[in-house]
Amino acid sequence: MLYATDPGPYFFAGFHSKSRMNVSGYNNPEMNKLLVAQRMETDPEKRRQMLRDIATLLNADVPIIYRGGRRYHVIAQPNVKGIEKFRNGIVRLAEAWLEK
Repeated sequence: MLYATDPGPYFFAGFHSKSRMNVSGYNNPEMNKLLVAQRMETDPEKRRQMLRDIATLLNADVPIIYRGGRRYHVIAQPNVKGIEKFRNGIVRLAEAWLEK
């Protein structure tokens, strides 16, 4: 079983040479093969290994610092208060306020 947040689609979008979302211009034929293969693999353990291989190749090539898919951050001034932990990228601002 893969984790709820499957990194495969994010890897493909960000690092396949033909992807419109490949903003770094990264191009590696070996990576392209891995990215396509992991999309087609039905055996969960083989696919997990392919995802590990993709991450290993990314770390070796370092086109960008990859911090994982679907991670969200909130950056605010110290006087912004009341922002609770958020889930699924949703920041609930109804209770937020500015300290004077």
